[in-house]
Amino acid sequence: MIIEGDAVTEDRSVVLNKIETDPAGYTYLSNDVQRTLLKVRLEDVPSTPGYRSQQLYAMQEVIKAMPPQFQQAAMPYMVALMDTPYKREIIEALRAAGSQESPEQVEKRIQQEVLAALSKAEHDLKARELEMKERLTDAQIKKVMADAVQVGVQAAPSRRCRAGHRSP
Repeated sequence: MIIEGDAVTEDRSVVLNKIETDPAGYTYLSNDVQRTLLKVRLEDVPSTPGYRSQQLYAMQEVIKAMPPQFQQAAMPYMVALMDTPYKREIIEALRAAGSQESPEQVEKRIQQEVLAALSKAEHDLKARELEMKERLTDAQIKKVMADAVQVGVQAAPSRRCRAGHRSP
């Protein structure tokens, strides 16, 4: 059975006379409508258009005094008091609009992304700078080694010559 909701609460379904088994293994009917003892008491609830418009006016005044974030939460309840054929659609549209980001939130998110991009760019720049320094250091080491080899090569013939002069 479907219990219809209103503009604020969703529809819900209830299963009547459903066969179930309890933990001890006994079967029973849940929501057994034939064996349920009910006492129904009706209360006079004013539902005249004048009463509803009075309630709507009171709700409008309360919502005006609320902070914006509370106004957004209370708006579906105010729409529920209205006599309009599209209550559910209006409430769905209000909820969808409420879930969207505000311009301030969008600006804040953009600033965070820009800062993250700048940080990443700075990190990449430092990494490239370190790589260039490493290459320069490697080149300097190779040059020092080449100079040492060059000095060694140039010094070798003079040693031979000196060594040759010493021998009789």
